Amino acid sequence: AITPDDSGRTVTRKVFAGNIQCLQDTLKILDIETFVRAARAMSKAERIVFVGIGSSGSVAQDAALRFMHLDIQAEACMDSYHMLVRAMQAGKKQVMVGISHSGRSLATVQALALARDNGATTVGISNYVKSPLRNVSRIFFCTAFRESSVKAAALSSAVAQMCLIDALYVLVARQGRVTPKVEKVNAIVEQYCRSPAHKR
Repeated sequence: AITPDDSGRTVTRKVFAGNIQCLQDTLKILDIETFVRAARAMSKAERIVFVGIGSSGSVAQDAALRFMHLDIQAEACMDSYHMLVRAMQAGKKQVMVGISHSGRSLATVQALALARDNGATTVGISNYVKSPLRNVSRIFFCTAFRESSVKAAALSSAVAQMCLIDALYVLVARQGRVTPKVEKVNAIVEQYCRSPAHKR
């Protein structure tokens, strides 16, 4: 745990150590077969909707941006009304991924419940096995953030959430969902969003 007497160096090392430990612990409890099954469902989806509130919403937004590079419609919902509208429109060819550290974010849980009832594949990511989010998820993954290790708003949990998303993205991309448009997007980003490279 971080204490008031910790130096800047010590705090920095503890934050890095907490992130590393969280990733290692999350990998230990990850059911790889279920993880691959989730990636397979996502690779077959026509649309993937990531939902989350607060810091989990930021992870959802980042996740959607990654999956936009694939031949899949992907979007993020961080507003409860937006989540429910998308959940009402969900169907068998869609996947809704709910991200919530506590697993108790009401809007996220309600959205997944509605999407599941409409036939969508629901995937939950939380830090708690016994959570309402798990109850509405056809596929569920748990991160392993130790609450007492760093007294901050689930710092390491967001790192583990994003690592799970990254691994899902790579697995889906390997199943042939990458399109030629990716190179075009990269070229456009290089042209319009980055300064010319400086020669050294």
